[in-house]
Amino acid sequence: MNQLEEKFETVQKAPEFKKNSQVFRFIGGNLVSFFGDQIYMIALPLIVLAITESPLSMGIVAALERLPVLIQPIAGVIADRFNRKSLLLVCDLLRGLIIGGNGGFTYERGLYGCGKCMWGLL
Repeated sequence: MNQLEEKFETVQKAPEFKKNSQVFRFIGGNLVSFFGDQIYMIALPLIVLAITESPLSMGIVAALERLPVLIQPIAGVIADRFNRKSLLLVCDLLRGLIIGGNGGFTYERGLYGCGKCMWGLL
């Protein structure tokens, strides 16, 4: 039996779409995640508006929420060119420094209004 026939047999052994529970779990998880992201995208600017009572701050936060869409093409190129393991370590380190800086800065000086929202988005 040659390789082409073996591949054909493995393709035939794959379960039908309706019976493939792993696909439905994956799609369901993505659907729940998508709805959560959309609720967050609506709720965060409204929370900023409630806290600061400033439509300008609300607009800034809403605009900054969409900023990752502009960064995605650059991030994709970076992810393809560098080692993924070291890239994950660097990103986690930076995220930890940002969160630690947020806590330290808030403890020392306090953040008010839009400053809290800006740090929260980072």
